[in-house]
Parts: sequence; structure tokens; C-alpha cells
Amino acid sequence: MRNRALAAAAEFDFLAFIDDDEFASPEWLVALVERYDARPSAAVFGPVQSVYSAIAPEWIRDWGVHGTPMETDEDQTKPGATCNCLIEMKTVSELSLTFEPRMSLLGGEDTLFFTRMLDAGRRLTRAKDALVYEHVPDSRANSRWLMRRWYRTGISDALIAGRNVSPFLSRLRALFHGVARVVVGAVLVALVWLVTLGRNPRKVLERCYTVCRGAGMISFATGRMYEEYGRAS
Repeated sequence: MRNRALAAAAEFDFLAFIDDDEFASPEWLVALVERYDARPSAAVFGPVQSVYSAIAPEWIRDWGVHGTPMETDEDQTKPGATCNCLIEMKTVSELSLTFEPRMSLLGGEDTLFFTRMLDAGRRLTRAKDALVYEHVPDSRANSRWLMRRWYRTGISDALIAGRNVSPFLSRLRALFHGVARVVVGAVLVALVWLVTLGRNPRKVLERCYTVCRGAGMISFATGRMYEEYGRAS
């Protein structure tokens, strides 16, 4: 679908994306364009604020882990996502960019898309006032879903990190980094659990992030893939 959008917008100057479970604030598009005018860039990203149901766990609502906060208008050195962005179509044309179809069920194809912009030396920037809101269903407002998401992120991150090396080196590097993250993360999880006596699920889960990403990297290294968007999530 994203590649269809790129094709449909090929003759235009810009293409804006938000997700189908989001709704935009009144100033959303204006803020993206104004930031581009002030700081011409290959892509402009805006913040995402999570909206939870009344029965979502309080610690999840307070954490806001599903969102993407932005405090300032500034350039960024890491890739963004299509959940809230304005893309300069001239850059897409010059770099012959498309979203990687092989990652459509895995997830992370937008991360690779914007990583390729950075590889080419293009600027990415932020518009803090271009706010969108994301409805987070109760099925995602829990630790199990978050750990699955972080696991998948580890797989896609390993795939992207190895984009410019041989498959063997890519898997070897993913295995090394994955094992290191699992070991270090497991120690941190145990320490936090002992210090908090298991009474602070957010603090424990924050350390699980490292373990889950590491496990995903190991899965990539051993050839096991997880298609997050190939199943209900």
C-alpha cells in the first residue's frame, strides 16, 4: 500500500502519511509544511500521542510507551516512521526509493526507507507541533504485546544493520550483538526485580526491552523470522 501511495504521488512535491488507527490534530499538516519551509529536508516527522481506554493498566497509560514524544523542532540522525511524516518526493525520485516488499509482513520497512535517506546524506527533521493521536486497543496495552513488538524490532533492526554486508557477516554480527543484549538485559531485569521486589512492572519491562531485541537479533541470525503483520496483533 505504501508503494502504491508513492506511485500515486510521484508527480507531486510531497506525500504525508499517518497510520489508519490515528487521527490528526487540526494543525498537523500545516505544522509539517511550515517545518519543511523553515528547514527543507527529505522527511519531516511529527509526534504521536497515545490514547488508551479506561481499562488499560494505569502504569501503561502513565508510561505512554506506544507514543513518540517530541519536545523540540530539531534534525534527527536516526530514521523515523510513516506513522506521522511528510516526505519530499524529489528525494524519493532522486534516490529511486521504495518500501521493501519483503518486510511488509515483518514490519520495519519504513525504518529501512528512511535509513536509506540517511545513507545518502539527506536531512531528516522534526516538527513538534505536528501532533497525531493513536488509539491503542486493549490487546496492545500489555507487556506481552510490547515484548513481541520489541522482539520483532530486533529482527528488523538486524536485517537493516546488515544491508551493506554479506549475509554471513550480517548474521554473525546479529548473533554477537543479540547474545550480548540478552545476557546484559537479563542481568538488568534480575537486578531491577530484586530492587523493586517486582512491584514496579514498568521498570522491569523497560529492562526487558534489551532482552527482547537481543532475542530478535538471534532469531534473525539463525534464520527464524516473525511476521508481526501476518497475524492479528
